This record gives sequence, structure tokens and C-alpha cells, in this order.
Amino acid sequence: MAGAAATGAIDLGRPLVLLLVAVLHFLTDDHDPHGIVTVLTDALPRGSHLILSPATHQARPAESARARAMYRGASSPLATRSHDEIAAFFAGLDLVPPGLVATTLWRPDGPVPASATADIYAGIGRKP
Repeated sequence: MAGAAATGAIDLGRPLVLLLVAVLHFLTDDHDPHGIVTVLTDALPRGSHLILSPATHQARPAESARARAMYRGASSPLATRSHDEIAAFFAGLDLVPPGLVATTLWRPDGPVPASATADIYAGIGRKP
């Protein structure tokens, strides 16, 4: 971000939005995704937002295992995480309502599904 700030493309004195949508599930624990997110959010000014939508394995473990197996031969593995593991990415941030929820529950246009299955969680955190 320092390079973009030096060119004037980003004003680090004003709130920004960091989008890590459909990204973190391609970073294994060996990549230290929590460390990466911490470095990025520490650089954000106050009032900035972090938006995440990582894959989970909790709601449908068998389907998630099949998906991870398919990705083993790909250029990037699929690293699914639990709700608690994903919530840890928001450390030091205030979660914006409705919090970290299944994408089907994030601001639905119609009625909330009776049983929302979470293959991907979505959340927005605001840096205080």
C-alpha cells in the first residue's frame, strides 16, 4: 500500500475498504493467513473496513472434503476454516451487523431461509 500512497492513488489518511473476497480459502496455514491479514489491517487508517468471504467446512463436511480433494491437484489448495477460525481474522475490528454469517444470511433480499447452509461465511469488520 505504501507504493500506492506515494503515487497518490490511495490516501492512507482516509478510510479504505480492503476486499479479501474468495481469497483466504486459497491460503493454507503454511502461508500464515492471519499474519497477512494483520499486516494489511494494521496499515489501514481508522474507520476502514475489511470484507472477507472464506469457505468453511462446518455445515457440509463431506462436500467440503470432496472439494478439498479436488483442489489438491490444482495450483492452489482449498483451505476451509471453522467459524471461530474465520472470526479470528477480525481481531481488533468491530464486526458490522449481521456479523460473520453464512452468505445466504448476509442482507437477504427476501425472507431468511429456514436452514441456511454455510459453505462460505461473509463478514465486514470496521477498524475503530
